[in-house]
Amino acid sequence: MYDLVVVGAGPAGYTAALYAKRYDLDVAVVGEELGGLCSEAYIVENWPGTEEIEGQELMDNMKEQVEEIGVEVKQKKVEKIDRNETFLLETEEETLESHSVILALGAEKRRLEIPGEEELVGKGVSYCATCDAPLYRNKEVAVIGGADSGLKAAMQLAEHADRVRIFEATDRISAENIMIRKCEDNEKIEMNTGMAPQKFVGGEFLEGIVFENGEEIEVDGAFIEIGSEPNRSIEKVSGEEILRDDQGFIEVEEDMSTNVEGVFAAGDVTTGSNKLRQIVTASAEGAVAAYSAYGYVSEQKA
Repeated sequence: MYDLVVVGAGPAGYTAALYAKRYDLDVAVVGEELGGLCSEAYIVENWPGTEEIEGQELMDNMKEQVEEIGVEVKQKKVEKIDRNETFLLETEEETLESHSVILALGAEKRRLEIPGEEELVGKGVSYCATCDAPLYRNKEVAVIGGADSGLKAAMQLAEHADRVRIFEATDRISAENIMIRKCEDNEKIEMNTGMAPQKFVGGEFLEGIVFENGEEIEVDGAFIEIGSEPNRSIEKVSGEEILRDDQGFIEVEEDMSTNVEGVFAAGDVTTGSNKLRQIVTASAEGAVAAYSAYGYVSEQKA
């Protein structure tokens, strides 16, 4: 029996666990992918107090910190949540029982949904520069997406590839100015706007990209960085629908509570923080959710 189970092992989940443990709650973190999307970040330059740090290192630090104070971290997928007097969280191997739950489910990489994409995933089409950049040494690659994540992926790829071409479907690159300047200063990187991919072409491996203007370019790899969408792996608790907005984000109040009593949410999966979806806002929501869960558990035990 736990006081709190946090579902999700990213910045929101780890911070929620940190604060909950400091409130003397018995807490566990359960996540299918430890670190979440943050662990794929090449370099994090906007984490307060740290000039720069790799995303994986930051997540490793958070995990180590909560484990050192007694939080259990389990790499498992929560497949279902039921409720009797307490919450029952089912994984493939075990069922966890808890007085309260924080859903820190995070987000998933958005797909283009164009012909050839699904067939060529892992054969030249990728969603993770951190994972796959070393595979493209001395090759030519494309990055689809001109926001921060796209430019950061391009910077990482430029350490390995001979040429990196960024393609943004709109008429402007929307990344932070500091990232734009870094890419402009890198002779391996070029940025292109008004270029919307129409399909990927290739046989056994990716060979090129066809754009809506009819242009076709040859590339060895394509990295898709067009944002993310909220994780929808948990939609109900004992049959009760968790309210989401029309984009799929879990609707939360200021205290990070959801429409289901005893269930709170934090991080990229919520409508909180004006949907800014940054590590710092996810962590802040995690702290608020932990405080709210503490209040709820205290009332239940009174």
